[in-house]
Amino acid sequence: MSPSDKVSTLPRKNNDDSDGEESKEQEHKCFCIRRYGRTPLKLLAIVATVYICILSSERYFAYWVQTTIERTDVHVSEIPFPAITICPLKMTGLNLTSLTYETTTYESGFESPSPKDIERYPIYKNIIFGNILGFVNYTCKDLFIECQWRRQPVDCCSIFSYMSTVEGTCLAFNSVVAMNPNPTWPWSVAGSGSNSGLNVKLNRMLKTKKVESIGAIVHESDQYLGTSVIYSSEDRIVIPVEPLRFTAETDVRARPVQMRRCYFTSELGLIGKSRSRCILDCHVDYIYKMCNCSTAISWHGEYEVNDIKERQICGRKDLACVQKYRVSLFSLSNIIEESNDNVFSTMDCGCFPNCDHIQYHTSTYTEKLSTMEKTSDYIELDIYFQEETLFSYRSMLRFTLLDLTVSFGGIAGLIMGISVLGGLNAFLDRFTCCRYSRMPLKVFALAITVYIWVLSSERFFAYWVETCIECTDAHVSDISFPSVTICPSKALNVNAIADQPLAMAYNMAQEVLWQTPTRFSDEDFENANEYGNFKLSDIITLFNYTCKDLFIECQWRHQKVDCCSIFKLLGPADGSCYAFNSIRSVNPDPTWPWSVADSGSYSGLNVKLNRHLRDMTVTGVGQIILHEPNQFLGNNVIYSSDYRIVVPVKPVRFTADVDIKVRPVSMRRCFFTSELGIIGQSRSECLSNCHLNYLARICNCTVDMPVPAKAELEEDFLAQTRGNYRRCGVQDLKCIYHNRRSLFAITNIIEESSDNVFTTFDCECFPNCDHVQYRTSSYTERWNTVKNNDSYIELDVYFQEETLFSYRSVLYFTSIDLLVSYGGIAGLIMGCSALGGLNRFLDNFSCCRHQKK
Repeated sequence: MSPSDKVSTLPRKNNDDSDGEESKEQEHKCFCIRRYGRTPLKLLAIVATVYICILSSERYFAYWVQTTIERTDVHVSEIPFPAITICPLKMTGLNLTSLTYETTTYESGFESPSPKDIERYPIYKNIIFGNILGFVNYTCKDLFIECQWRRQPVDCCSIFSYMSTVEGTCLAFNSVVAMNPNPTWPWSVAGSGSNSGLNVKLNRMLKTKKVESIGAIVHESDQYLGTSVIYSSEDRIVIPVEPLRFTAETDVRARPVQMRRCYFTSELGLIGKSRSRCILDCHVDYIYKMCNCSTAISWHGEYEVNDIKERQICGRKDLACVQKYRVSLFSLSNIIEESNDNVFSTMDCGCFPNCDHIQYHTSTYTEKLSTMEKTSDYIELDIYFQEETLFSYRSMLRFTLLDLTVSFGGIAGLIMGISVLGGLNAFLDRFTCCRYSRMPLKVFALAITVYIWVLSSERFFAYWVETCIECTDAHVSDISFPSVTICPSKALNVNAIADQPLAMAYNMAQEVLWQTPTRFSDEDFENANEYGNFKLSDIITLFNYTCKDLFIECQWRHQKVDCCSIFKLLGPADGSCYAFNSIRSVNPDPTWPWSVADSGSYSGLNVKLNRHLRDMTVTGVGQIILHEPNQFLGNNVIYSSDYRIVVPVKPVRFTADVDIKVRPVSMRRCFFTSELGIIGQSRSECLSNCHLNYLARICNCTVDMPVPAKAELEEDFLAQTRGNYRRCGVQDLKCIYHNRRSLFAITNIIEESSDNVFTTFDCECFPNCDHVQYRTSSYTERWNTVKNNDSYIELDVYFQEETLFSYRSVLYFTSIDLLVSYGGIAGLIMGCSALGGLNRFLDNFSCCRHQKK
């Protein structure tokens, strides 16, 4: 070995030490750079986390309440029928009393009294309102002639109670705040359409006074002021009611009343007065402020004299002032207009409803009674639900505390990678005594996590379907025009037929089977029993007519067309019904269903029907069914005998996400198209079977359906029941009439009430998840006297608006939302993840463990 090699092998201790020190110094410098270089990054992450958490908190504290559509198919039997308060108003011989009513009620229906009208009564200058109204003294028996409830005649004075402490002022039906209310109120109904609710005839002559007009207040059963106050002097007043139900989740109770704008029932007890009392106090106080007097109109003890004993009571001399400010004492109006000199301003009374309440919206119209009746002797009032189903809305917290927790967890885990448990561990690490005693803390954190997971799971399994507004401007050209089925009723001229009892039996069969508003007595059915052996199908098909006999002229989309090319026979009986645009009819047009791209009169279907069919005279188009083209039962069955029948249609479209298919039909309450093939029947067929089975069970006979139906449906049904039941005949019309089941309307609920015990039966026949509802509000018009209106009846069916609402059913809380919720909660509290859990599990196995060299 050479000396140089020896030298090279000698240790170089000093150099190695200096290199190590330099390396350590370099590492220290890098560590400082890394440590202090990350501080701004951490600060930025903290700021970002806090900022996003604040934004998330704003969603909780500001955007907190959302009103969603809970259900679109709530049946009217699930809500109370509205309370009806009837007050005779204008009377001859009591001008001052009528003037007082007109001044204090204030509605746009009547002409306002002029100052000259008010100054006409100086002799009554010091008489106060209460004494003026006291002049109108009548009893229940004086006012009512006849009453009908749910198509059954009832004693008027057993269903009406006095509503005011001033005897004879108003009488109320179905009101739990009336004087001595019926203990079984509020009552409900299970149907819709004329005469299905309350029908009363009011006497125009009250002793020496004549009633010129009446006021009808439609309101909730536990209120005495109404959302709708109707005034009319016509012979027949028709009030279709469209209810809306509102509910609220208990969670919204955490918000102040001024934000949720409603009271829960338990809170109303603390307030000590109803919404009606609150609004009445507000209106009375406003009149006192403006006129320096107080009205003494009272409602069943709710407004005592002690409440106004220190105020001057309004009298005749104050009528002009009260009329000037026009504040209604009978309407449930929260807003008072204070406009002055064309400057619009309002005052809010701040009286909020119950969080669970029903609004009854009305659209009033009048009809002319038959000239055979003495219309000057009475006023007829008909109040009913316009549709059998209604929308139910639900107020809920849009962003709950649970959502806020999940949001915090997701933000903190995503940006900072921190958790509550991790923060507590880091804090306890500073204390030696606490370093090894964390098991209770971990167990507690795990329990909290599991508890919140359970709450989150409840949202998934309970609040699963939400109906939202998909579109507010869908065009009518996007949907099909409704199918229109026309079936003449009372098509027989009794005087032209030698066998008049047979003609009467024919007309009665038509009226009973179609459930027209016509009333029959037991004597009427006994007279028809002469033909008791005749089957209903034989009676109805006894008098046939063709398409050319029925139609005079047809117009489709503003263009004249051949009627028999667009109307097809619908039903097993020749000449029973003719349908337009129905793919269920006999030999339908292959291009059906058709659509329109316009709205307004004559933009859709317009037809003229011949009143004279050979030996028959069509006295009315008793049945006009509007339905979906792929159904034969309709949401609306219209009856009328007037010369021009106008049917504006308001369609509503419903669709559904495929996600809701995972839920059972009983929860989503609809079928997808693919499921209908498995069921083997449409909704119309399901409902027809349900109603026919019910009638067979009650009346012990089967009804041959004079209805638009699949031939195989009737054959299958009759084949199943022929062995147990006979075919219904004329002698069974009485039973069918008293157990009125609609064979032509899409009604899912059958009323089974007995002895005033209201019960219902649900057929559970659900619609297609993608379907269209055609809602109507038909009315009649009188022809110009120059026209020959005895020869035909005109029918005009059209879309009322060019756009419609489209609703979509979606899962309110999907499985993805549930997983996100689980991840956010686990990340916030436990600081764990699925990957971390798997790694910890695999670490228990040596083969899967990472081996260090």
